Amino acid sequence: MDELRFYWDVVYDLCAVIGIAIEGLMFCRFVKPFMKENRYVYRIWFPYFAVMAVLYLLPISVRYPYVAGMMIFFALMYLLDRRNAQQKLFLVFTIFLLQWIATIALVFRNFLFDTIIITTYMTQRVWFQFGVYIIAECLYYFLRILILYGLICIIHRIYIYKKENISVKELIWLLIPYGSIFVGKIVFSFFSNVYEQDLGKYVWRMHGEYHSLLYLYQLIALLVMLVVIAVYQSMKASQQKEKETIVLEEQIENIKRHIGEVEKLYQDIRSLKHDMGNHVMVLESLFMKNERQELERYLLRLKENLKETAAVIRSGNPVTDVILTEKQRLATEKGISFLCEFYYTDSVGIDVFDVSIILNNALENAVSASENCENPYIHILSYNRNHVFIIEIKNRFTGKLVWNEDSMLPETSKEDAKNHGYGIGSIRKVARKYHGDIEIAHENGEFRLSVLLMTENA
Repeated sequence: MDELRFYWDVVYDLCAVIGIAIEGLMFCRFVKPFMKENRYVYRIWFPYFAVMAVLYLLPISVRYPYVAGMMIFFALMYLLDRRNAQQKLFLVFTIFLLQWIATIALVFRNFLFDTIIITTYMTQRVWFQFGVYIIAECLYYFLRILILYGLICIIHRIYIYKKENISVKELIWLLIPYGSIFVGKIVFSFFSNVYEQDLGKYVWRMHGEYHSLLYLYQLIALLVMLVVIAVYQSMKASQQKEKETIVLEEQIENIKRHIGEVEKLYQDIRSLKHDMGNHVMVLESLFMKNERQELERYLLRLKENLKETAAVIRSGNPVTDVILTEKQRLATEKGISFLCEFYYTDSVGIDVFDVSIILNNALENAVSASENCENPYIHILSYNRNHVFIIEIKNRFTGKLVWNEDSMLPETSKEDAKNHGYGIGSIRKVARKYHGDIEIAHENGEFRLSVLLMTENA
């Protein structure tokens, strides 16, 4: 019997160690979408598994192994990716609570023990009982891992803003309900341990309702966790919408300013046209009187008045005229060559407000990215192809692009061009409004952004 007891202990410990190993993989699977270098996230697994296995197999009992596990996993995550420390702390609390909730699979294990393994029939056939016990343990851990995997998938679906950091205040707000769950977990464990130490019996053997209360508490804890995460993501969505509203308001103000500038410009042109007849009469009079010096001074003043009007880009629409002229002036001031082959009219079927969002954001990025490059330039053009209106912006860019794995939009590692890419999300949003998209390329020191807009009129 002692030999058989030894085998039971070996199977119990072996299943527990294998469970630790698989749970470690599940933990890595859980945090992977939140990590910057998620290709290397499974490097966390082996050191975590090694430490936890040693803690489990130590001859002396570790009182709170799950606390040690949380600290170890957090440290390994932080060593791999030093961003978003508060979020990593929240994730660690979440995954270890999910691990505990997954032990609800004990319902199945206890059922097998009570109805099959420890029956009189089985106790009279010890080796057969041992075989059934092995199967029961394997099924228990399989079900436990399956539940944990399902919970991870649910959290991934609810937790939308995975790359957003959590502020200290937000972390405190999130951990308050988590702390209540942890306290309840400790109370249940403490009561069970004290009962066993004082009476030498398992509390659930004497009081069957203990497990019922524990499982009910675990389900309530899971519901609380899901609600907390869902509410937090709702808050993030509201913040995101607020930011988008601010950006939209800024774009509306830009449009209003551009329209005002267009009206002023066209008013100046109409005024100049009205006065042109008078200018011609004055020039003829000076010419006839052979007033050469006065004629030259008058012509010089007239050229200066016409200079600003002549510099305006003619793109087919007064709003885009002003935007392009303004960006051309800004580029020229920064020593950037600006070539414009953009043409747009309302007949294309695309709202000029949406076009202005594309031009403002794209050209602002282009100026910011190319101003510190050697031989800087910006080239913007538009053309129609197979019912698609295409806007293409090329600019000099010698930095390095890093692609965001969530949005699939570029980020840059070049410090002096850190704002490059800002607003591309707004451009893509406009493109998708017209059932199109954006294409981005970076090669030979040139950044190219193509915006494709579907239109039946193109």
